[in-house]
Amino acid sequence: MKIKSFFLVATLFWSVASSAQVIMKQDTTGNLTWVVKTDNTLTISGSGAMPDYEHLVYAPWYPYRSLINTVVIGDSVTSIGKYAFHGYSNLTSVTIGNSVTTIGHFAFYDCSGLTSVTLPNSVTTIGAFTFSCSGLISISIPNSVTSIGMQTFSATNLTSITIPDSVKIIEKFTFRNCCRLASVIIPNSVTTIENDAFDNCNLLDSVILPHSLITIGRRAFHCTALSSISIPKNVTTIEEYAFALCTDLQFIIVQATTPPPLEGPIFERVPISIPVYIPCGTYEAYSTAWRWAWSNYGTPVEFSNYIEPTIDTGFYSATFRQGETYSDANFTNLMAEGKYYDTIQRIDGCDSIVCLTLTYDQTGIKQLTMHNAQLIIYPNPTTAQLRITNYQLRDAVDYSIYSITGQKIIQGKLQDETTVVNVETLAKGMYYLRVAEKTVKFIKE
Repeated sequence: MKIKSFFLVATLFWSVASSAQVIMKQDTTGNLTWVVKTDNTLTISGSGAMPDYEHLVYAPWYPYRSLINTVVIGDSVTSIGKYAFHGYSNLTSVTIGNSVTTIGHFAFYDCSGLTSVTLPNSVTTIGAFTFSCSGLISISIPNSVTSIGMQTFSATNLTSITIPDSVKIIEKFTFRNCCRLASVIIPNSVTTIENDAFDNCNLLDSVILPHSLITIGRRAFHCTALSSISIPKNVTTIEEYAFALCTDLQFIIVQATTPPPLEGPIFERVPISIPVYIPCGTYEAYSTAWRWAWSNYGTPVEFSNYIEPTIDTGFYSATFRQGETYSDANFTNLMAEGKYYDTIQRIDGCDSIVCLTLTYDQTGIKQLTMHNAQLIIYPNPTTAQLRITNYQLRDAVDYSIYSITGQKIIQGKLQDETTVVNVETLAKGMYYLRVAEKTVKFIKE
């Protein structure tokens, strides 16, 4: 009996002793309480704002930085202070309570072990350098966020990002050196893309700039893989070198009828031979205003006019900016309920070739869009046949189809304006079509 009592007392003693070891350190910071436990979790609780720390060493839990791998911010905490977790290389998990509205500068800077972050819908402001973490692969930014500080996501491993439509400015260096970033969605709320915002994002091959955009900053897009760019009509400021080093550009579209003034060359090292499409009737203005867009190469830029189509509310006619109107009867060679290409030349004195895609339904034209690319393939995706259209074809030219690994699979010659290629035997996946110096992606379903 005594032996049993001894073991019972010993067990209780050990249990109490063990629970006493759970808390390594407990203290306060401002109105908040923080606790570091033996499971390497830092929990911050209480109500109100976390203080800002003027340097990383001033955060009270700094002595435990090498141990902490999990941070939990309580639901009543309203902010995360500056430098709060700067350089915590072993931090792998962060839970942020749903009352936090502000995350201060450098709060999670250089937390190299942090791979994924989900922000609550309460957050409105993300400070500068906050999530510049080399291991960061994904982050979910809620629509509540209105301000993202400069260099916030620089040098991360993000592969894609969706900027919420509450953000108006993409600040300096925000995505600089994001070498794996391949997809960006910029909302139609952004008015300014500041200097170096996407500098050295060399996997980024496609960006759709929003109609709301007004200013494109210096070196905003140094992206060698960028294949095309369309500059919206509301852009009034393009700073020098904005698209410099974009050596893979296949064509450029500028929608403004008044050429945006340039502070210097904006297409430095971009091939001067690629097509540059501008609105009809603006050739002389662009030839003068954009004379040095490619720096002083001594070679004049060959601008090509384009015509911008619109659709009337009755879905029965296509009206062009120059005043020419074409009804469904003008497209009698097109079949109903499909997507097709047609060419219209010399409309209202504009001698460019305009490629139209029309989609029909039972009432007439449902959709009308313009394609300015010189090389067009359709349908894309395809299941059996690939139609290749080259509107500047003068003589027969070689084409090749490559796998995503670079293996040449099909080759031949484009003899006419449109050539049909049988791809039915190809396995499902992504492929590349190369004609002369142009490359276009397509998908085999």
